[in-house]
Order: sequence, then C-alpha cells, then structure tokens
Amino acid sequence: MGAVVTTPSPSREAELASRVALLGLVQDDGAGHGAWSHVTAFSYAYAFKFFRFDATTGGLVGWTVIRQEAVVDPSGDTYTAEGGAEVYNASGALVARGCSTTSASRFQ
Repeated sequence: MGAVVTTPSPSREAELASRVALLGLVQDDGAGHGAWSHVTAFSYAYAFKFFRFDATTGGLVGWTVIRQEAVVDPSGDTYTAEGGAEVYNASGALVARGCSTTSASRFQ
C-alpha cells in the first residue's frame, strides 16, 4: 500500500517558481531528506529539505525546507497537511517564503 501525494498546490507552485525565476535561479528538484514526529492522536509534524540544482550546469543553487503539520483520517486512508516553505540560495540566505498544502489518499 502507498499514498498519492500532491504538494504544493499548482497555483502556489507556480507562484513559488516565478519567485525563484525572478531571483535568477533555475529550479531542478534534487534529493531530499526529512523527519517526522507524532504530535497527538491523528496529528503529525514533519519537515524535509531538498536541494535545488541548475538544470544546465548541475551546480547547487540552493535548497527548500518544507514544514507541515498533518492530520490523518481515523480510517488511515487519507491525510491533509498545511505548513510553510522556505527557499534558500546556495549561500544560505532566505530568498522566499510561501505556504504549502498536501493531501494524500491510499491506493492499492
């Protein structure tokens, strides 16, 4: 069993991509790592960091940190999450912030 995950929403993704483009960065999703913790009954907090690379040179252009709090349906078949995204350049300076949402449903 697994989950279908979508994040961020298309309009927010487009907005974040345009902010990144305005900053002269080319975004190419890279590898990421994260951690999660149980908050209460059906609530979890998680964060992950993924690195962005220039699509032409392969050089690091920065990273994005996503932090969200998820609520799992008691059935265990779906969850929704809300949180924020922080975009950093390769020097570690925060260059953009945004909101992020995630929804997932189990498939077989």
